[in-house]
Amino acid sequence: MAEDPFGGRNPTSHERMTGLHWDASYHEGPVPWDFGGPQPAIARAAPRFTGTVLDAGCGAGENALHLAGLGSRCWVSMSPRRR
Repeated sequence: MAEDPFGGRNPTSHERMTGLHWDASYHEGPVPWDFGGPQPAIARAAPRFTGTVLDAGCGAGENALHLAGLGSRCWVSMSPRRR
């Protein structure tokens, strides 16, 4: 029997589409959610952000980098499997 790449949890929509743990996407080239900058909605709303920001599931961190560049203190979360 093949090992469960999802550790017994329900896979995300991307994982269902690819059949692989989402971390594997980073080894196969550009990931579909990484488009080289902050999300447009974040860039538009950025002037209204105050205090500390948590960018959970941050991908490559473009949103956090953009907000930090504007003076926000940012925390990110990333997969412990990503190296």
